[in-house]
Amino acid sequence: MNLQVREKDDVYYFTGCVYNWASSSRQGARAEERAANVVRILNAAGIEPVVSNQEVCCGHDLLWSGDETTSPN
Repeated sequence: MNLQVREKDDVYYFTGCVYNWASSSRQGARAEERAANVVRILNAAGIEPVVSNQEVCCGHDLLWSGDETTSPN
């Protein structure tokens, strides 16, 4: 099943750090597949979400875990 997404609409799926993590992790393929599965579920419900190709890691989890030196910004 192809993933159906839009460039503009009312529903935005924020993947968070999934794609950044996917490119740098041994578990990357699984993380990317999880994000794709969310889109598949939305598609099955008749929703074509907007998904940005320009998302970056916000550093939220690093900051909350006490890592103030590793900041993506």
